[in-house]
Amino acid sequence: MSDSESSEEEYIEEEEEEEENIDDDENENMYLLPDDNKTINISDKENYIFNVARVSSDHMSKFELSAILSNRVGQISKNGIHFSELKEEHDPYVLAVNEIKLKRCPLIIIRYIGIIDGKKMYEKWSANELIVNL
Repeated sequence: MSDSESSEEEYIEEEEEEEENIDDDENENMYLLPDDNKTINISDKENYIFNVARVSSDHMSKFELSAILSNRVGQISKNGIHFSELKEEHDPYVLAVNEIKLKRCPLIIIRYIGIIDGKKMYEKWSANELIVNL
């Protein structure tokens, strides 16, 4: 066997090993969900848990409500667009509360979940998805 043939065989073996390593890397970011045995891919860049795998409550806390209201009141008071049906109302607080009641608030809440596999994980919730006690 010549040197060129042995180097070709080594090259082919190296390619096969690389393909096996790529498959292992892809499976590292896959998580099996207990509910319907679906898998999701969590990328390295975004450490967010997607809708199907959420673990936190679907109720908005009073702290999240106050943060949402203060941000929305600030935006509306600076002549931001409001999505409320109250056209004659000019109080930003009333408009912001009405948006939340009508489920038309454009803000997103990001909740810290914890560290999973060495990554800080977060959940994104739309303010419209959460149950609010007003």
